[in-house]
Amino acid sequence: MSVRKQNILELRSKTTYLRDELSNLLSRWFYLKNVVFPQIDYRYNQLFGAIESEIEHFTLELRKHKMAHFKVNIQNIEYVSNSNIDNLNNCAEYIFNSVEKAFENNQIPDFSINVDYEISNLYRQLVKKLHPDTSNDIELFNKYWINVQDAYHTKNVHKLRLFHKIICFDEYLELITTRNRERVLSFELNELEKSITNEKRKINRLMNQEPFVFMNKLYDEEWVAARKDFLNKKLNNLKDRINTYQHIN
Repeated sequence: MSVRKQNILELRSKTTYLRDELSNLLSRWFYLKNVVFPQIDYRYNQLFGAIESEIEHFTLELRKHKMAHFKVNIQNIEYVSNSNIDNLNNCAEYIFNSVEKAFENNQIPDFSINVDYEISNLYRQLVKKLHPDTSNDIELFNKYWINVQDAYHTKNVHKLRLFHKIICFDEYLELITTRNRERVLSFELNELEKSITNEKRKINRLMNQEPFVFMNKLYDEEWVAARKDFLNKKLNNLKDRINTYQHIN
């Protein structure tokens, strides 16, 4: 076997391994967003939802009193409660999208028509590889279909690019001449390593912010009591400040 063919085989083996690792990270992200987050949010709202709602209400009231005091027009203020369980999906999108955007690199030009075109194009290629009408690979369908649908419906072009990299790369490689495969595979290996590092950093960032930092504490009675005490003090402080403004006015 020639040195080039041996290198190609080794590179293909490495890229396959890294694509599996990237796939596992994307699956973990999906699981955190669609399974873990709702569980945490539901439990948190059971414990603290009433207090948090009062805090949000009196925070708005305090803002109104401040603006009234400084003669600021407040007619256009809109109050939105992200902690309300009815807005769970919007809250999840906000939290996960904010982490995504903090780590996205090499973005295409910021024109919606470009993004929409790329999303549609990537999605068509992924559907062709996954859907039972065009593919007999049921295992591939079961593994990726729901995750790809989630990325498509939330217009997450970054995630669709990664799924395309994982699912469609081998097909693309077959179109490359043997002479160029070593170069293409080396580039792909480097890109996969960067993507994996990026996805790991996203998950670490996510796990170190609310509500995920509460995940292992929500059944700890001592922590729950301390959290309620903290929130009640915050609520009382808001009420006291509102009373101060009322006396001033």
